[in-house]
Amino acid sequence: CRALIDGLGWQLTLMTPVLLAASGEPEVERWLESGALRHVPALVVRGFSPHGIGTFFDLFAVSSLVTLTRELCCGGFDVCIMDDLLFRIFPVVLARGFGIPTIATTHTDVPGLPIA
Repeated sequence: CRALIDGLGWQLTLMTPVLLAASGEPEVERWLESGALRHVPALVVRGFSPHGIGTFFDLFAVSSLVTLTRELCCGGFDVCIMDDLLFRIFPVVLARGFGIPTIATTHTDVPGLPIA
């Protein structure tokens, strides 16, 4: 977020199950107070494994679909960036249906890798 907000001057909306206001990060608090960052709460699904707990955005809950559709339809966004979203093809196609270009990223889950 730092590069997009402070570096490029973008306004960001994050649809996430993570409570951003409880982060304790001064930058996040500043962005939320100034309106540079907006939080849209999302439902969560938790998965448990020997490696820890995974917290995922519940994309297929009806309330999540309604919220995502409302944000894409009425949010006035220039681009939609998705990171580590399971079944990302659905929101990519939905965003493009509203004429919003999308960027979908993913990364390797480092805690699951052996330590060298």
